[in-house]
Amino acid sequence: MNDYLWNVVATKSMAVCAFFDCPFLVIHGFKLMRFLGTEEKEWQETERFLDFLAPMAKEMGITICIENLYDGIGGHLVEGPCCDAKKAAERIDRMNEKYHAEILGFCFDTGHANLLGLDFERFLTTLGGRLKVLHIHDNDGVSDLHQIPFTFARTRENQSSTDWDGFIRGLKNVGYHGTLSFETAPVLTAFPDTMKADALSFIARIGRYFESRFEDRSVR
Repeated sequence: MNDYLWNVVATKSMAVCAFFDCPFLVIHGFKLMRFLGTEEKEWQETERFLDFLAPMAKEMGITICIENLYDGIGGHLVEGPCCDAKKAAERIDRMNEKYHAEILGFCFDTGHANLLGLDFERFLTTLGGRLKVLHIHDNDGVSDLHQIPFTFARTRENQSSTDWDGFIRGLKNVGYHGTLSFETAPVLTAFPDTMKADALSFIARIGRYFESRFEDRSVR
């Protein structure tokens, strides 16, 4: 919330986004609830930042996307900003009505949602068309590992740690046709240089699998 974030990082990020004709820019809401006392007051600070960015976003044709986050308190993971889909939807609508433009949308992060036990299908369905961006990655339900989907299991029978079926149903419910963006960069450090291209190809193959599933009308 300092001057550098507002007047340098934010404005330059918007300019770079516009330069590359990228229609979406993801931001993290401020994790301030334990300092300010309520989630509403926390959101007010994030909204103040969004009001600063909104005129630039409208002029540049960029939709800023808020993201579901986690926080850590006393060694425990707890819900952070934007983990209530209904509130997020209402706030997005209010901001867009205020500026008469689609300046605010949502980025759904699968790894963060898995850490907090969010209901993927319900969350995505509640967002509806407000969903603009995805951050797709996997973890063990304990740490934010940013690994390849289907990497972790909860049982010896290999039940996936992450609810990928709910993810697919949610995308299908809202008619999502946006980019499938993977946040799996840390994975590459685990592979020898000669296998990095294979790892990236495998991740791309998973993306094609997801796409085929949520575009399949027979999926339930």
